[in-house]
Amino acid sequence: MPASEMDGQRKWKFTADGDFVDLEWTDFWVDHQGDLAGADGTDLYPRVVVNDIWEHADFTVAQGIARRKYIEDRIAEIRNFLGKQGTLVLDEGLPQEETYTSITLEAFNPVQDSNDLLEYSLDFGYPLTSGGAGGGGVALASRLQFGSEADEDLVFVNSRNMILELSRGPDQTQFKEIFRAAPIRVPGALPLKLINVTGIIDKNVPNFWSVWADTNDGAAYRPNKLLNPVGSEYYRSTNTALPHWVKVYRGDFGLAAPARFGITPQTVNNAPADFQLHGSDDDTAWTLINSWSGLTAGWTSGEERLFDITSANWKYLRWTVSALVGAGNQLDLKGIGIYAHSATVLDDYHSEQHSKRLAVEDRVRMWLWQQLGRARQLRLDNDRLLGAGTDQITAHLQAVEIQDIEGLENPAYRLLFAYGYGE
Repeated sequence: MPASEMDGQRKWKFTADGDFVDLEWTDFWVDHQGDLAGADGTDLYPRVVVNDIWEHADFTVAQGIARRKYIEDRIAEIRNFLGKQGTLVLDEGLPQEETYTSITLEAFNPVQDSNDLLEYSLDFGYPLTSGGAGGGGVALASRLQFGSEADEDLVFVNSRNMILELSRGPDQTQFKEIFRAAPIRVPGALPLKLINVTGIIDKNVPNFWSVWADTNDGAAYRPNKLLNPVGSEYYRSTNTALPHWVKVYRGDFGLAAPARFGITPQTVNNAPADFQLHGSDDDTAWTLINSWSGLTAGWTSGEERLFDITSANWKYLRWTVSALVGAGNQLDLKGIGIYAHSATVLDDYHSEQHSKRLAVEDRVRMWLWQQLGRARQLRLDNDRLLGAGTDQITAHLQAVEIQDIEGLENPAYRLLFAYGYGE
């Protein structure tokens, strides 16, 4: 908005997930806050609150409902960044410029939202840790891996906002009453180290739990890379004769029948041109759902291509590829997505937003039913949060809980892990 139309000279900009929201020629004041957290209450959870930001409705917008809609759209635009981690820049280009990286927008609080003026505050925070290796503190995490790389049911979580709390369980020392004598101390196990991962909001939920393939081109190209379709990793088959197949397990009692699936190719030449989709409930008897052929055009590297399907509510789905776009025999896939909505199935239940919520509910259900109680390899941000030299730990999943956060389109959840048995 031109400076002549607003009186302030300050500006703010928040960038996250490749997009940004900003405002120039405004005014505000910054309050640096902090909450104590961690096992001993000495770790600081820093917060930055940008207070009393104000902006006028665009003066080119007519009075009445048009100006009201302008304010409503602006509120929606800012709320879309809730829970996202990114970079906050205050007063960019000015001598007092401040930049906060890896910070999360935690709250958007309108004070006044009349047709002419919108006033609000923005609450940002980024937990830190000083404990290390389970000694206490709070830290941000963005990637969690439960299980080893060799496991087909390896679990990946890539999170927009995941808070890690490192603490210890209660003292397990016991005291036993002895007849006509003082109680004696019975040594117990040392307190367990606890990893409480809260506020998990998945960046991407693949809508299936496990994935297999007929072949893979080595450890760097295993099919479980399809559970983690971010970064540079992807699935690749061996350079042996076609066909090649990829199979996924959706789990028992799916909450919504698939109405569409998407394939994201790593490279166009190694994308499928001819393939079939089969379904099964026992991984033995397979039923043909649909087939496609001659798809040599329409693929773009790294971009998802969607296919509508019906009668596909099976526990297992299998794609069998008999021809590729280009010459060769190696199938390269960056990701596979399964959706409850499609171009023909789109209503209050089978909507994009409802599909996202169902995906997270499915995710929590499968954590409960397939992973709760298991002791497996646990890695967090490639071990950065557990201290240098810690390649991996074996942790026991103790709890899984939904955490619905107001203002976010998807529910969050928490996972509680314990390790250190027998120390």
